Amino acid sequence: MTSSCIRTGLLIAALACSALSFAATEPSKPETPPKWAGLKEQMRKDGEGLRVIHRPDGSISIDLNGRFTHTSALVKDESGKLRPQCFNNYTAMDNALKGKSRAVRPEPAENEVADK
Repeated sequence: MTSSCIRTGLLIAALACSALSFAATEPSKPETPPKWAGLKEQMRKDGEGLRVIHRPDGSISIDLNGRFTHTSALVKDESGKLRPQCFNNYTAMDNALKGKSRAVRPEPAENEVADK
């Protein structure tokens, strides 16, 4: 191998390394949040920051700050048809709407007759 080939190879390797380091330091574009991202706060289920309210009549309640929300969305099932599905978990809803999981057909409800 001649010295000019070696120099050319080293130059190519140096350029490749500088291009990789440039790509690694190049600022990434911020990811656009989905339209339903606003529901994330509303679907929280933790108790952080909730207040207990003592009423003059002696009753006690909790201000839920708009949390513990359930929502419905249309998601595709195994056959590709859109089906309504109820969600009480933001991550599950986000995955279904992004196509990472499919709607499941709910089991038919069994109604029990209440004793009189």
